[in-house]
Amino acid sequence: MKRLLFVVPFLILTFAASAQSNRGNYEVIGRYLRIDPQGSTRFDEPSSLFRKKSGSGFGVEANVYVARSLSIDAGVGQADTRAWLDLGSGAAVIPLGSLQLRPITLAAQWHLAPRASFDLYAGAGAMYLMSGSFHDEALTDLGITRLDIDNKFAPMANAGVIYGITPSIAIDFDAKYSKIKASAHSRSAAGADTSEAFDVRLDPLVYSAGVRFRF
Repeated sequence: MKRLLFVVPFLILTFAASAQSNRGNYEVIGRYLRIDPQGSTRFDEPSSLFRKKSGSGFGVEANVYVARSLSIDAGVGQADTRAWLDLGSGAAVIPLGSLQLRPITLAAQWHLAPRASFDLYAGAGAMYLMSGSFHDEALTDLGITRLDIDNKFAPMANAGVIYGITPSIAIDFDAKYSKIKASAHSRSAAGADTSEAFDVRLDPLVYSAGVRFRF
């Protein structure tokens, strides 16, 4: 969290400076997105599988062209996903509740036909995934008030397609993927750790439809 307090203002200042020096070459993007955690985590004691559902949400991005075919894109999104422990073999399923995922992304994108009516792009960068905590009555019955998931940085791959409607408005379809393994900590009613930390693989795939406003 402390690192985020430095990263976000830096991104805002960077994009503000870029926008001033690249007038006519920047975009603001509103997104409807889904976050689909791809990772699979299996535990031995008890034998179980950590399963997750995809969740829907919204996001916003800013994109600045720093060269004819190269742009820098920064954004933030948010979606809620649900997870459970599957004990297998027809045994009980332990619901973990909902988890708020908030990916903060930064990517360099190469465009095949920048600002044309049809454009394909591919990029690479980094994702900072803020994961929040699980809360559920089933956890309370086990003496756990919440399950905290650590925030994590990781490299990210990015690709998408843009279709221009007017010179000032375009729509796009975008996908971002990052391999992220985070530590989880269970906490008691007193707020103390009740178990050793264990790792869960999240590997978020973020895919979205966006509306681009070009300036």
